[in-house]
Amino acid sequence: MLPTELCNLIIDHLHDSKPSLLACSLVCCMGPQMPFSPLPQVRLNRDTADPFFQLFESPMLSSLWLIHASLMSPRIPLLETEFSTASLGIWHFRVLPRCPADVLEHVQKLSVTWIGWWTLSEAERLNIRQRFKNVTELALWMVYFQTDEEFQALVASFPALEVLSLQTIRFQVTDLEETHSHVDHTLPANLHTISLNNISNPRVIRSLIPCPSLRVFKCHFVNFDDFMPTLAKDFRWLLLSAGERSEDFGFTIQAGGLFNDGVDLDASYGRT
Repeated sequence: MLPTELCNLIIDHLHDSKPSLLACSLVCCMGPQMPFSPLPQVRLNRDTADPFFQLFESPMLSSLWLIHASLMSPRIPLLETEFSTASLGIWHFRVLPRCPADVLEHVQKLSVTWIGWWTLSEAERLNIRQRFKNVTELALWMVYFQTDEEFQALVASFPALEVLSLQTIRFQVTDLEETHSHVDHTLPANLHTISLNNISNPRVIRSLIPCPSLRVFKCHFVNFDDFMPTLAKDFRWLLLSAGERSEDFGFTIQAGGLFNDGVDLDASYGRT
């Protein structure tokens, strides 16, 4: 059996390379001597995921934990762990129960990318909330919801959440359709930072009102015409809900092209 110190050195040395399951299996050599075994970086594709999860089932492994997880769709079949990071494709949702609870309980940063939220069963959604209950930073990018109630329920399901980053969030319903649920979801009490990128649907903003704990608010738009008057009104109510707690406000509109004769406030991407 290799000494624990040597195993740690080997794992640290290999974490920047494309890891193989043979390298990961070194964790098993340490047996019960180590109370936990953090993996700095693990990258798996659809074909190698099963042997990786078999690692958790080894009787020689006492514990292994990750701190940052990213959930992605099948088009990005990647599991990546970097210090506090693990990236799982939507196909990983089916095998999450194979991970011991203590493997994911340290996750603090969770990224969800390219997922239609309604495609997950209620049991799968519940499994995510239970296993990532200590998440403090949540990032959603290209996530599609059927209704704003689904979005509210997801954000509210992380009680320790402090930082929320949203980019290109979509709803199946239009802004004119009435889908308000009678279920009220209260935002996490410690949510102090909200960052929005390319968010043009007012439903997203309204779902975050009120946010009395908000201190930092940033938003970014690619084109001037993406920022509609309705959004301005909803931004106002969101900031007002923070009261005197608000400390930092940032607003950026990125011109979509080069403007030689001044800036056209009604310009779209590619227009000059």
